Amino acid sequence: MFKKAVFAVAGCALMTVLASSGGAAPVPPLADYKAVPPFVSQTVVPNVMILLDTSGSMNRAFDNTVFDPNEINNGPFDYRECYQYASSRFQPDTGTANGAHPVACAGTYDWSGNLLNYAVVRRADITTWALIGGQCAVARNADLSCNRIKLLSNFLSDRRATQQITVAQAAGLMPASLVPTGGQSNGNVYFHIMTGSLADSFCVDNDSTPNSTGSGVCEDGADATAYAEQRFVKVLDVDPLIPASGAIQSIGTRARFGLAEFNQSGAAAEGGGGKDGGRIVTGIGTAVSTMITSIESLPYDHWTPSAEALYEVGRYFAQLAPNYSGSDYTAAVGTATDPYYFTAPTWASTNQYAKCCQSFVL
Repeated sequence: MFKKAVFAVAGCALMTVLASSGGAAPVPPLADYKAVPPFVSQTVVPNVMILLDTSGSMNRAFDNTVFDPNEINNGPFDYRECYQYASSRFQPDTGTANGAHPVACAGTYDWSGNLLNYAVVRRADITTWALIGGQCAVARNADLSCNRIKLLSNFLSDRRATQQITVAQAAGLMPASLVPTGGQSNGNVYFHIMTGSLADSFCVDNDSTPNSTGSGVCEDGADATAYAEQRFVKVLDVDPLIPASGAIQSIGTRARFGLAEFNQSGAAAEGGGGKDGGRIVTGIGTAVSTMITSIESLPYDHWTPSAEALYEVGRYFAQLAPNYSGSDYTAAVGTATDPYYFTAPTWASTNQYAKCCQSFVL
């Protein structure tokens, strides 16, 4: 009898404690009871089609605002670096630690990377730099990075661009010998981003008139002063410890890339100019090395049919026949040209059709 009484009292005490603590214990989350076996993958690599703006406006200077030496200008040149121009290219001062922005350059390394990004870089250069690190001037490394890049030179012949800074701003940013003085100066220094026979170069000038004769020299003959315009080839060495690469190399095979551009010669054209629609340059699943080569070779001389180009890309994903140019791709569901067909060994263990795959257009 005594033991039964003790158990009864203990049971009542336990229920009292539970009641006072808020009732039933919390329910464990469902995630604690489910898992995917490590040998089973449910991840499908996404499709990413890059529709690149290849219109003529990409020939323009990237920054069309008034130069501010305190503003950071990102681009192919390291904005914190000083460069020397030798052997027809710009070479960084890798032996000196980069200082805080803005960096004053002097001596042998007298060109500011921050100024060069402002003065001589076009919109297309920034696009190429962001995607693949820039157009490579030498053989690429095994990881597809690059140790020497060049700014693009395949531009429209009528799309020269001119940037300017004041003579006062030039101090510590460029060679003093190039800064016009006295009767040579109107208060500014001019940088002409050239085309034609000078497409791989820029010219430093004391006036706003670029050479338009196509003679291969910067002298324009527009002024009566003794100032000699000078030519600089738009090639730069990259810090060997940080070779140039872009988003394509960084993402690699974690996405299945494709490349499209505005069309050059569509069958259906506005005004008979043959410039409508879009064109699939490389299909989804293209090798990273092929993507890089294709981006490097694109010309920037098209119109801007954005809506029609997006429509053409949509038809490609739906595997409908091209609407604007019949040579772009072959519509064949369930074959290697289908963006939802994953080929071995890069994208699958065996060739197979993916019934569900995220797809994006950038």
